[in-house]
Amino acid sequence: MTTHIHPYPLKPETEKTIERLVELSDRSSWQAHQIDWSQKPQVPAGVPVSVYRDLVSQLYHAEQFTIEACRRVQASTSNPVLIRFLDRQITDEVRHAEVYRRYAQLLGGLTELNSALGRLFERAMEWSGSTVALVLAANVGMEGEAISQQR
Repeated sequence: MTTHIHPYPLKPETEKTIERLVELSDRSSWQAHQIDWSQKPQVPAGVPVSVYRDLVSQLYHAEQFTIEACRRVQASTSNPVLIRFLDRQITDEVRHAEVYRRYAQLLGGLTELNSALGRLFERAMEWSGSTVALVLAANVGMEGEAISQQR
């Protein structure tokens, strides 16, 4: 299965923008261990802990999907600028997943991946066309989860 980010090379100004993002990421990184995990979780007023716990858990699962999607996109390119950018993105997503996992533990533990979200992630990873669809799937999934959690 061959996937492509796009059928044409990046414009020089686009590569420069991506390089600036990588530099910014290098200067502004943080680690999960820097968070004060002794603080009690702040559940929004009127939201049951079980619902909030599920929201945090679904965000964790979405981060896990995003890590795999980034790895797949990275494997589809030979562009060193994109590879460096995706290295940083993967590092960020791993850090986010760790924070969501630890926060969910404070709320009682991770819940299972929502079945609809899981199906979306599975279908996205089965896609053999442009890897841009993976980005779209992640966005649609996160928007759908945000809407369902607001109900």
